[in-house]
Amino acid sequence: MSGEAWWPRLLAGDERLTARVRMPETARRWQRLATVAAHLGDGWLWLLGWGLAYALGDAGLQGTVLRWVGAALLAGGMVTAIKVALRRERPTAARGFYALRHDVHSFPSGHAARLGVAAVFGSLLGPAWGGLFAAVALLVAWARVALGVHYLLDVAVGLAIGVVCALAIWRVW
Repeated sequence: MSGEAWWPRLLAGDERLTARVRMPETARRWQRLATVAAHLGDGWLWLLGWGLAYALGDAGLQGTVLRWVGAALLAGGMVTAIKVALRRERPTAARGFYALRHDVHSFPSGHAARLGVAAVFGSLLGPAWGGLFAAVALLVAWARVALGVHYLLDVAVGLAIGVVCALAIWRVW
């Protein structure tokens, strides 16, 4: 296989797999639920949570929050750089997603990267938190694919970027 032939083949396979996960237009109730789940990864919500945890937490939690935010910023920077470089279009222009006006590229998913960071840092807070954040990460990733906001590869790579950035920041900082 030539050096450039693998990428289009990978994207074509990703489109086929994503089509199997996509939610049908007739599933209105499930679409509403998936829309709520997909927004659990919104940046403003996480900023609010980090701010509250920092303001109400002790010195240990405040240090963890600062690392967490640093990892999320690193992951967000990587996601943005890759999106600008590769410019993969989103599967559809899903309604109800305000970021689509500003963020037209889908690969990799910033929401999934943010939740990959959350899964790692949640586990550092304790096993119950780790399980909760990992479950939310998978729920958000599924919802964004099911609604047509992302392809499967977008969320898989986003989650991986988030996990790697979180582990790197935790180790270095």
